[in-house]
Amino acid sequence: MTKTLEEIPRRFKVIETGREKFTGRDCEKISQPPAPFHATPRGFIGPQLLATILFDKFGMHIPLNRQSVRFKAERIDLPLSTLVDQVGHGTFAVMPLFRLIGHLCARGRAPAWGRHQRDALNVPAQNTFDRRFCPLPR
Repeated sequence: MTKTLEEIPRRFKVIETGREKFTGRDCEKISQPPAPFHATPRGFIGPQLLATILFDKFGMHIPLNRQSVRFKAERIDLPLSTLVDQVGHGTFAVMPLFRLIGHLCARGRAPAWGRHQRDALNVPAQNTFDRRFCPLPR
């Protein structure tokens, strides 16, 4: 049996949601179902693409200008200014989670913070952990 690893390029899709307007004959009011949820107000980027942009920026340390070039190579027009706006809205959307982690850390319920990971080299790790940011019990 031969195994071959291949890459399937990621695919982008545009989801169009039609919302019908309804009028009441008696009250003469117009009603319409709510718009689908977006993490950014009046945004057109879906939550999965926003998560990818945020992970590439903060997790993989890929600058936004490189992400913009990569999207342009995949025939998606996302200028740098749009990516900056989306990162701003995305970080605002996860702010409650950030506050919860800080709250748990302040109460001493996040014991993994403050531990330093090292590789197999026999080089001492430099302690750069700031206890003022997350005070852990000693």
